[in-house]
Order: sequence, then C-alpha cells, then structure tokens
Amino acid sequence: MNLDELFQSLVGAAQGAGRSLFERGRTVLVPELRHVAERILAIEVGRRAGELGEAQAKELLTMQVESAIDTVAMTTELAAVDAEKLINAALKAVKDAANAAVGFPLI
Repeated sequence: MNLDELFQSLVGAAQGAGRSLFERGRTVLVPELRHVAERILAIEVGRRAGELGEAQAKELLTMQVESAIDTVAMTTELAAVDAEKLINAALKAVKDAANAAVGFPLI
C-alpha cells in the first residue's frame, strides 16, 4: 500500500460522510487520519516481517482509531459520535485494500 493514496482515500471518505462535520473538525481530523494511515502501513510491514500476529495488529489499530476519535472529540467542536462517524466512514473506504495487504480482516 502507498501512504499518500491510503491517506487520501481516508480523507476523501471522511469528507463524503459529512462535509459540514468534516469541515468543523478538519484541523485535527486530517492529521489524525494521517496517523491512522501510518499505523495501517506499519501493521502491514510488521505482518510481512512476521513481527505481528493478528491479535496484536488488531489491538494496535483499535488503539490508534480510539486515540483519533478521542483527540478529535476533545479538541474540536465535534462530539465523539460525530468523530467516530467520520473515522469509521474513512476506514470503510480502505477496508478491502487494508485487509488484503495484511492478509486477514484487520478492519
């Protein structure tokens, strides 16, 4: 997977999930989506190297996503449910590619 393509897919899907919500959280949401993309790629690398099992990989992604939701909700006017809606929409957009890259259902 390519970091920039993955990141752009995440951002585009979040925008599509709710433009006004996205714009209200943009300054924090976009960097958090970048972190999520970086984590997905790090998981892919770890899996290829045999350094991460499925449970570890899932836990790492869960922690990153929860951190992103909390950060967006705490530092913008978005409620946690709105931040979660945008981030989940972003993850849904990259689900198939990410799952194929790591070789199991990560998302």
